[in-house]
Amino acid sequence: MTEADAWVRTARDPVVEVHPELSFTQLLGHPARFGKKTTAGLFERMEALQGVGLDPTTARDLDCAPDDALDAVVAAWSAWRAAKGTAVAFPAERVLDATGLPMQILA
Repeated sequence: MTEADAWVRTARDPVVEVHPELSFTQLLGHPARFGKKTTAGLFERMEALQGVGLDPTTARDLDCAPDDALDAVVAAWSAWRAAKGTAVAFPAERVLDATGLPMQILA
């Protein structure tokens, strides 16, 4: 965490925090109905990504578990929304830590 905090302070571009479950909740319009490690959960998330024009199969070559690959795709979706200014912030009001960094998750 110390290294990440130091990097965030020197980054030239904005850095935002995302969380896959919040991102999928925004994408689905409700919390996911099935666990992400179940077959039903994988299909629920893949269909949600496809519903906004994303191809979850682009992550098939990642060296990770299938649910982690889908988490990476939805994290990219949230980062794209943050760049466009359309992401939803949690909490809604901007909160800063002791060093002035925002403490929000964007989805």
